[in-house]
Amino acid sequence: MRKNLNFSVSTFIICAVIFFVVGIFNGALLKYKQKHCTDTATAQIVRIEQKRKTRGRISQMTYTAHFTYFVDGKIFNGHTRYTTLKTKYKLNGTIVIKFNPENPKTYLVEDDITHYKSSYSFGIFLGAIALAIILCRTGKKLIRGKS
Repeated sequence: MRKNLNFSVSTFIICAVIFFVVGIFNGALLKYKQKHCTDTATAQIVRIEQKRKTRGRISQMTYTAHFTYFVDGKIFNGHTRYTTLKTKYKLNGTIVIKFNPENPKTYLVEDDITHYKSSYSFGIFLGAIALAIILCRTGKKLIRGKS
């Protein structure tokens, strides 16, 4: 029984560290995009991708808007993060994006900022829990070693 508990804690710590790293990456990516994507363009939604995501008994539809935008006469393609709101994007509708004038392939959809921030926050939260568990376990071993 004790081995299973150790495996579960170890697995949790590994997963938490992975989420922490992904969270830090998403936070850095958001900061980079917010700093460098300074020009705006109107993008036209050319396709809406629909997928069913299932976790256990819970199933939901997600939607990703694929769009095109023009910068200096050149066409660029992009997509939003997925959303569960079917009515958020309309086929042939438009959205305003920000892009990096030095590298127009790099863009930021304002609606995606929430995704980056929540990913960053969740990763930091799990990383803090993993660190607390590691410190508690290390502290117990140190106390046992002194006895």
